[in-house]
Amino acid sequence: MPEEGISRLYAELGNVPIIFLIRDPLSREMSSLKMRLTRRCAAAGLSPDHADDQMWINTAKQSTLRGAYSISIPRWERNVPTRLVGYFGFGRIKNQPDQLLADIERHTGLSPYSYAKPDRQVFPGPDIKVPKAALDILKRRADRERAFLSRHLGDEFLASTS
Repeated sequence: MPEEGISRLYAELGNVPIIFLIRDPLSREMSSLKMRLTRRCAAAGLSPDHADDQMWINTAKQSTLRGAYSISIPRWERNVPTRLVGYFGFGRIKNQPDQLLADIERHTGLSPYSYAKPDRQVFPGPDIKVPKAALDILKRRADRERAFLSRHLGDEFLASTS
């Protein structure tokens, strides 16, 4: 979200807790790449299975801000009081679903609730193979974001993202 959007959101909503669910940077990049490539293919009337390596590479080179935590986290921290922003590792959805939900409830001030099947995956993503050349582009970006998360939130938090 642009800086102006964050400051406007905070000005309008005030002291509401923010939930920042952070995914492993490479997983975030791969998900974004698959989504963008699938849309490009659909617009061209193709299946992602028919995309050539160059289409994958070109799409991978188009950076998005979805996994740019080194940009988005400082934006939030400049515009919203730190006490309102709760960082949660996405990997906890699979590995510690009950504890993650309890931590989010505490952060938001919600009453504890017993969720039915919190570990059930609702929408599994398609299994699309990413060519090595495109994956290498994503890995370079993801490594920079992992380094930022490690410095900013710690190695234990980084491990909780996958």
